[in-house]
Amino acid sequence: SFGKSSFYLTDIVSVTIPSEVTSINEKAFNSCKMLSSVEFASGSKLQSIGINSFSITNIVKVSLPTELVIIDSFAFSSCSMLTFVDVPNNSKLTSYGDYSFQNTMLVSIVITKEVVSLGKKAFYNCLSLTNVTISSPYESKLETIGSYTFYKTPITSFMIPATVTTIDTYCFAHCLSLSTFTIPSHSKLTKISAYMFQLTNIVSIR
Repeated sequence: SFGKSSFYLTDIVSVTIPSEVTSINEKAFNSCKMLSSVEFASGSKLQSIGINSFSITNIVKVSLPTELVIIDSFAFSSCSMLTFVDVPNNSKLTSYGDYSFQNTMLVSIVITKEVVSLGKKAFYNCLSLTNVTISSPYESKLETIGSYTFYKTPITSFMIPATVTTIDTYCFAHCLSLSTFTIPSHSKLTKISAYMFQLTNIVSIR
């Protein structure tokens, strides 16, 4: 593992995470403002990326390892250059933690089938995020989408998997381009939360 704050506030420029590393702990590369490249060695056994691990860095893109299960709170928060996150189709990822990608420049994100939760403000204020893809909507295990998760993103449409039971307050608020929201007929969703679609361009819920 990479220990807590192991490279905190250093001038490291790039890092390749060895294949035997299973965890990157809290603030390991936090505030490394010169860090622009993070790669994971082939056959990576990484299972968790801890709180604030890569926040406030200049990472441009990241390809997540297949074995990764948890992206913790603030993991890539305020990475102002982060544009692309590649998630393999057979990913074991189960959750995007609270604030995990807030204030980044992501243009798209894939929610793979093992993901159970999207944390509070996970993609908050991602002003370039136009495309959110549920990779296997009929096999998805997604259950909860937290408050403010997609707040202020420019997504135009969204289809929730039938497994989703809870979508919290302000989840899609201020998504000014959001016009279509699709709920499957066999959906387990129990309620539309307060302010969920505030200041959107919703014309159709079906």
